[in-house]
Amino acid sequence: MLGIYAYEQRSPEVILEKEATITFEDGSKKETLNDKATGIVSTTNAYVVEQEGTKITYKKVASNQKKVNRLVFNTLDVPYGKKFQLLLSDGTEVYLNSGSSITYPVIFYDEGPRNVVLRGEAYFTVASDSLRPFTVSTQLLDAKVLGTEFNISSYRDDEHIQVVLIEGSLSVGRNNSIGSGDVILKPNQLASYSYSDDELSTANIDVSSYIAWKNGILLFKNEDFYHIAKKLERHYDVKIEIKDMQVSKERYTGRFKTETIEEILQAFQRIKSFDYNIENNNIKINLKN
Repeated sequence: MLGIYAYEQRSPEVILEKEATITFEDGSKKETLNDKATGIVSTTNAYVVEQEGTKITYKKVASNQKKVNRLVFNTLDVPYGKKFQLLLSDGTEVYLNSGSSITYPVIFYDEGPRNVVLRGEAYFTVASDSLRPFTVSTQLLDAKVLGTEFNISSYRDDEHIQVVLIEGSLSVGRNNSIGSGDVILKPNQLASYSYSDDELSTANIDVSSYIAWKNGILLFKNEDFYHIAKKLERHYDVKIEIKDMQVSKERYTGRFKTETIEEILQAFQRIKSFDYNIENNNIKINLKN
């Protein structure tokens, strides 16, 4: 564990499955993905779905896909405590964070749009195609790109939808907008939509704390414990109840990778004293008497 500092100041959507799953378009079939498995998940005369641990790959079978047939969609759901990587048929890479899901075409044809729908958080490396923008739709925002790397966080129990650009150029705007009010991001910029204010704003940022999760790292920079607890819930598949507002407002900076949830809580305790109780996957936190 590296250094951790405190700065003295002052019902959620949960994927209940314990393993990642792929749900096919008609909803009649669901594949459960053990994250240690390797092999073919599904196959048709048009595509093959392969798994290698936590990586799922969609491969076209037909060599010429210029004719635009009706798109067929799958949904990959990743529960709390897990992370998965998805390689789409156009070569776009998607890293899904815990408690997230993505709906996507099993095949992107050589013509036509490239659209996916995200719930939760994901890091995208989009395969470049100047003729066909790639669009990620969340609950309220669309991110439209030609080829770039970016991160989107759109959990329903958060106060904001956040889009962070790492490389390239990115347009962010309301769903189904025609450009009015859209913002164009440059690398190391954040677009943040506030549910309470109904506003979309931008800022220059250090992207490291927004994308560290992709490498299995929990990185907090002057972040209040209320928001840290949400990230801990998703990462460790636990439920954290903070019984005192004073504790929830404490701000911390820290970096963790291999620590258990209890080791992280003990590290925070050394900065600001509080009591906690762990029973099964439920954690209750109180201000120390």
